[in-house]
Amino acid sequence: MEIITIGEKDKSKKYDFRETCFGIYVKNNEVLVTIDPKRNQYTFIGGGIEPNESHEETLKREFLEEVGIKIKDIKEFITIDCFWLAGGDYPMESLANFYKIDIDEYLENVETEGVYKFVNMNELTLPLPYQEKALELIKKEVNN
Repeated sequence: MEIITIGEKDKSKKYDFRETCFGIYVKNNEVLVTIDPKRNQYTFIGGGIEPNESHEETLKREFLEEVGIKIKDIKEFITIDCFWLAGGDYPMESLANFYKIDIDEYLENVETEGVYKFVNMNELTLPLPYQEKALELIKKEVNN
């Protein structure tokens, strides 16, 4: 998978590291996202990789936990190595792996952590710099 880097590492700071996986599902120029009701923000569905877990296992688990959706097709898209200041002042290196996915089924009566919604990709803004970059790249691909 292609890796791009955004931000620059300040060698005078100690960075915490977190690797994550996110799934991108686009249908009719809309992208599937989850909603953080506390912050009233959208985010791609996904999260941190558990010990000894593959990227595919992470995506399947996160989609079930967060929104009760089973996914079937997973295709590599982009990995973004992002150096940024979380909360404005906390040095963070986020290695975010993004995959294009296809949905198998929506499960009903499953307790989930979040709520999902389809949002027009041209009107969507995301709070995390690596997710915003992935959105920019998927929009370029869809619009070409």
